[in-house]
Amino acid sequence: MNGLLIDEIVKEVLDRLQQSERLKSSSPVLVVHPHTTASNSSVKELERYFSLMEINCNSPQSLKISNDVKWAIMLEADQSLIVKGALCLTDCAPSKLLAQLIMQNMPIFIVPEEEAKLFLEEQDMKSRFVNNNYFRQLMKYKEKLSEYGVAICTIQEVLKQKIQVIQYDQANSYSKKLITESVIENWEKRDIHILSNTIVTPLARDLAKQKGIEIKVEEES
Repeated sequence: MNGLLIDEIVKEVLDRLQQSERLKSSSPVLVVHPHTTASNSSVKELERYFSLMEINCNSPQSLKISNDVKWAIMLEADQSLIVKGALCLTDCAPSKLLAQLIMQNMPIFIVPEEEAKLFLEEQDMKSRFVNNNYFRQLMKYKEKLSEYGVAICTIQEVLKQKIQVIQYDQANSYSKKLITESVIENWEKRDIHILSNTIVTPLARDLAKQKGIEIKVEEES
């Protein structure tokens, strides 16, 4: 193995580490799970990319949620929790927590347990099942949850979507404290994310408006 190839491999590893650190520096992710072997495995996968705030879905302390959390994921969810969430029923700790997160308008991902994988099927797959009426009802619950901002998906889909969103935000972020006309002149994206204490000159704002660039202000984490 020549020196040039080694350098390329080292660079790729460092790039991946830096990407992981950038993702972890964002707001913590609330992870609600029963601490089973399956859910613990998913948590380890999430830990590679995000800072996590773990709580046990059956703990009374589950209802205490930090304001720093911007989105949540519920692992190994059973059919009972999914149906109760869709019907706005709160007769157990997990369903109470789900309702609280929904009321806070927090983006939520639900990863169903093995026995509830039917919720991962699509509406057009109903012909596979003998009792199509039952399947259609399950899909209605899934659709209702989506109206509340809840997505039912696999852990792989969660990772793919959230990493893409964070990478997009980072690519469109401007970290310096002053935005001048020249910055906007050279900005090639459709929006620019800045912190609340960033100063934007009047000329920069005018040019951004002319170019159709949206200036999005974010709070410091």
